[in-house]
Amino acid sequence: MENMVKEGKIKKPFYKRIWFIILIVLGVFSAIVSCGSDEEPAAIPAPEELVAIEPVAEEDYELSEETLESLALGIFEDSFEGIALVALNGDINTFYITPFDEAFVLGLTMALDGDQDSIAEWDTLVGAMIVLSENIADMLPGYTIELVNPENTDNTLLTVIDGIVTYDVINGK
Repeated sequence: MENMVKEGKIKKPFYKRIWFIILIVLGVFSAIVSCGSDEEPAAIPAPEELVAIEPVAEEDYELSEETLESLALGIFEDSFEGIALVALNGDINTFYITPFDEAFVLGLTMALDGDQDSIAEWDTLVGAMIVLSENIADMLPGYTIELVNPENTDNTLLTVIDGIVTYDVINGK
């Protein structure tokens, strides 16, 4: 599909826009978190086959923080595959997302330059990152998600902790 021209600007197809990519990422993340087993249910046993089972404390089923970090990192890597590099610094509880997709990087650059359409897409991205951070906070409270500037990886464009934006370069927070 060709790019459309709107008021002298080239408009990207909807599937190349940041908001669409983030919605796909959130959909994949939600599907992974809420997916059930593919196994068929077992047949219901006859009453004489039933055995009393001692209740097991919920703590016995808790996953370690390291396991949860690994699961979350895998979800991030799958979600951002082909769009951004994802890394985890477990020492400071931070997930780093560094975009490399040209359309993504162009959208970020245009937002930084003040393009209103790109800023609207940025705001959609920020909202998606808030939801993503809230979902991560359910498993790993206190973890940070940082969107790294692909042009200068020493700088962060967005920081979200437990669903709260603590830094947003575009909106001046």
